[in-house]
Amino acid sequence: MSDAFSPEGYTVFKPFNDSRNYPYGLERSGDYSIREASVLRRLGETFRRLEVGEYTPANEVEAQFVKMIRGEKEASTDCEKLWLKYRAKVEGKSRAGFSFTSSYYYAKGAQHFHSDDDFSSDFGD
Repeated sequence: MSDAFSPEGYTVFKPFNDSRNYPYGLERSGDYSIREASVLRRLGETFRRLEVGEYTPANEVEAQFVKMIRGEKEASTDCEKLWLKYRAKVEGKSRAGFSFTSSYYYAKGAQHFHSDDDFSSDFGD
């Protein structure tokens, strides 16, 4: 366990890597800015451990993070908002299915779909 604190006030553990959801790395995913990917790489393991209860908060910053995770307070810091963004992206990836443009038009009733673009030739009309 590391005793080093980041400038944000969080304890720093090993670099965070989510190869299941981001096999090519957080930086190459397109989901995060360079700065966000860097913060996740540096502090993601701390956030994960705090969220699952593997690590007890060592200071007020980490205690506030745990309160935010439990829903006792709104996300107010950039780090808290970033972790919520990460969690939303990961949950979206695990629930994602395949979608095709044509299925959207079929669901909307392609035979009655009118716009500037005529998609009827795409659907055999």
